Amino acid sequence: MYLATLSAERRLAVADIAQRYGVPIIEDDAYGCLPQQRLTPLATLAPQLTFYVAGLSKIVGAGLRIGYLVLPNVRYTARLKSTLASLAVMANPTMLALAAANAGEAFAHYR
Repeated sequence: MYLATLSAERRLAVADIAQRYGVPIIEDDAYGCLPQQRLTPLATLAPQLTFYVAGLSKIVGAGLRIGYLVLPNVRYTARLKSTLASLAVMANPTMLALAAANAGEAFAHYR
């Protein structure tokens, strides 16, 4: 499978520019767990500026419509919490159970 992604050098350059100018980064890492030689996420290189978005549909199974977001700091947590509460967005309980049951398999190569 071919995945278009930033090279390690390009990731360092993006993180450096973001840190220098205080520009937030949104990293969509939908296929991040698939490559055997995983590159360092931008969220690791610039954690104070990166919104890291990923999900389980590409990793565990196409039917699992569950995603997650790692925020750069606590300030954004309250904002996101109130936004999600006003949208009344909730994952399907069956999908959550399937995700929990399959998550160990999906992430086994990181152990």
